[in-house]
Order: sequence, then C-alpha cells, then structure tokens
Amino acid sequence: MTRRRKAEPSGAGSEGPDWGMKENGTGTAAAAETQLPRFFGNPADRKPIGKWLRPEYNADKEQTERAAACFGTERRGREDAMMEVDTKGELSLKKIAESGQTFRWREESDGWWRIAAFDRVLRARQDGRMLTLACTREEYETVWRSYFDLDTDYAAIRRTIPAEDAYLTEAAARGKGIRILRQDPWEMTVTFIISQRKNIPAIRTCVEKLCRMTGRRLRADSGPLTAEKASGGRPGSGTDSGGEAEYCFPTPEEILRLRCSRAEGRPEGEEPLCSFRQAGFDSCSLGYRMPYIRAAAEWARDRGGRTAERPDPESSREGNGGLRGLEALSDGELMETLLGIRGVGVKVASCIMLFGFHRLNAFPVDVWMKRALETHYPQGFSLSSYAPYAGVMQQYMFCEERRRHAASGSSRKEN
Repeated sequence: MTRRRKAEPSGAGSEGPDWGMKENGTGTAAAAETQLPRFFGNPADRKPIGKWLRPEYNADKEQTERAAACFGTERRGREDAMMEVDTKGELSLKKIAESGQTFRWREESDGWWRIAAFDRVLRARQDGRMLTLACTREEYETVWRSYFDLDTDYAAIRRTIPAEDAYLTEAAARGKGIRILRQDPWEMTVTFIISQRKNIPAIRTCVEKLCRMTGRRLRADSGPLTAEKASGGRPGSGTDSGGEAEYCFPTPEEILRLRCSRAEGRPEGEEPLCSFRQAGFDSCSLGYRMPYIRAAAEWARDRGGRTAERPDPESSREGNGGLRGLEALSDGELMETLLGIRGVGVKVASCIMLFGFHRLNAFPVDVWMKRALETHYPQGFSLSSYAPYAGVMQQYMFCEERRRHAASGSSRKEN
C-alpha cells in the first residue's frame, strides 16, 4: 500500500501573508469518521463503486486545511468596486469551469466570466495569477472567498502525492488551479440528479432551462447582481453582452409548483401536463429525471430546505441551502442520508457530498473515473493513501482523463 505523506502547510517561508489555520466541518480527525467501508467497500453492498477501491481508511490521519496565500486588494474608480486577488497560480477559472463540478459559469466574448451562485451573479476575469472580481471587499470576504475555497492550500495537498504514483503526479500537475468550490447543497442535489447519463454541455442546458422556468431573474445594478434587485427592464439588466438573462436557482417549492404528467403519475390517455410546454419550451429535456427532481424537492422541503421566501445569500451560503442539519453528519451518515433520496445512487451522492457539502474525501466514480482506475490502478486504488483529500485527487484524475480523451479524438459518453 502506498504511504500518504503528511500535508505540509505553508509556513513563514511561503509567498504571501500567513492567515493562519482554518478548519471546516470535516477538518479534524474526530469529524472525519467517514465510515468509508460502508459505501466504498464490499462491491456486493455498493455495486456502482465496483472493484477498484480499497477501503483502508485511517481516521487518525491528520486532516488540516492551511490558509492559502491569496491576497485581496479592493480597487475602485469604475462604476462597480473591483477586487484583485493574487492566486499565486493556484486558481484557474477555465479549469474549474471544465472540471464537471459547476454548470452555471459562462465565459463572455470579452474574457470575463459570469458566475451564478447564491442568488447573485459575479463577474470574474483572470490574467495569469491575478484574479479580478467585480465585487466589494465585504462581498469578497463574506461570499466569494469561501466560494472559491481560497483558504485551502492545494499546493500542500498535491505534495501529499507519492512520487512513485506517476499518473496522479502528472494529472495533479496539469490540474493545478482546480479548486473544489463551496456550493449550495440543494443546487448540487438537483444538478447531479440531472447529470445522470448527460454530458457537460447537456447538463448546462438543462440546468439553465430549469432556472429560467422556475427561478427569478437576476439583474445588474450599482452593486452585485442579486435576486433582491428584481429586473425592471433596464437594457442590459441581468444579461451579458449577448443579451441573455441570468436566473436564480429554483427553491424546492418552486419546483413542486411545476406540472408534469410523468412526475405526477397521470394515467395514459389523459391530456398531458407540462409546465415547460405551457411556457413555450419544446420540453423540459429532463425525461425520467423529472420525477426524481420532484422527489428531491419534497425531501428538501420536508427537511427545511430553501423556501420561496429566499433567505439572504449569506444566510443561504452559511446554512448550505437551508440543509444545515446535515452538516453535523459524518461522511458515512451523510452518504446514507443522501441515498435515501429517490433516484440518488452512490455516484450522485458522492458528487453532492464533494461539491455541495465540501467533503473532500468523497470520491465519485463515473465512466471517466472507471477508465482511469481500470487503466492505472488495476490492483485497486487505496482511498486511505490519499485521505482526507481523495476527492481532490478525483478531480485531477477526472480532468486528466477528459484531456487525454480530447487529445485522442475518440468519442465517449460522460456518465
């Protein structure tokens, strides 16, 4: 078994200011009783995982997150405040956008990105290691610094990869700049239910169509783009240079108001119901997933998820979409809870854990990962060797497999 080296936190000799330690909900060994054998172990119990993973997990291994040396400077002089952040080369907007963890980023023709999250839209631009964000310092500190996970030292995580693991070493080097975003668990639950058997462009299309159908429109004002500033029809409000509007992600209640013959189990022969068609769309493009999305909305509503009243973005972010109670669960308990949602299997639950709850040891396995594991780890991939950051390694491997696939010119489904 390969021995994982202890992460080396950035110290006095590292570039940039030392902001000290920051623990998240899974940052201590005591909170990391992930019970991985319950869902990564016996293939007979969890068949979707398959034969490639070995559950030798040591919960006593030290788990820390070191503050990254990312210095934010507020710059004014334009209509909107701007923050300039020195990422030290540890953040790439393009790589994150292509990593399969977020589907509401759009790159504009002028080089800016529009990022929809927490009922607001951020405009961001990157020039080398410098990241420019169209927001105030307060917004950066309360929303976007956490969203981009800027207080986790990904360079230290990469240093834990043993040199003898040539494949992962190369994948991590190419994947430098990928960070695991801290996103809304409710949004991630619906998004990854949609993702089943769809490629990334198709997922984006479905998510945006759902937001347009059920969400409220976002618009630009003198400050950030937020849902609270409802569009008044001003030219350019809530749109990019091409005139396409941005919309909030729907709440459980908004989804439950949608009519769908398939989701409601209407008998054949009755006139079909479809809110999307009634609104002028050709279809919802969700097919068999729509009943599962509705079931997830009922689950979230019953657990006190996001409501139609919409809490302010900061409260929504800090409460993880209103599903605050799930934060206290161990990784194993959270996995079992998510598996209780109709239509959610191990892969989708792992994606929700990694991208919605920031459980960095969650390890989703799709067709890309199966290919990587079969090719490079035929004897099995030891999760314990990379705990508590197996999910970060998954992202490096996932992106590397997609890169090699694109270079080969072959065709392959993504799920």
